[in-house]
Amino acid sequence: MRGNMVPSRPPTVQFIVSANCAEARRSHSLADTAAKQQMCIKECEETAYWLRLLVKGNILSATSFDPLIRLSAI
Repeated sequence: MRGNMVPSRPPTVQFIVSANCAEARRSHSLADTAAKQQMCIKECEETAYWLRLLVKGNILSATSFDPLIRLSAI
């Protein structure tokens, strides 16, 4: 992130969590399912990080995004 610009990888990109979860449900083995679910958890943690950062920088409204931050912080 440079100056007051939005990061080059905005949090909207992080909404791939649901796609990863759907893929985990279609896994072929228990190990594959576990690995894909772990990826979903990491994506949730990264989403929470970006949301907190954008709220702290007053780029996003805390009242609008606090529920999302709480949901994404597994």
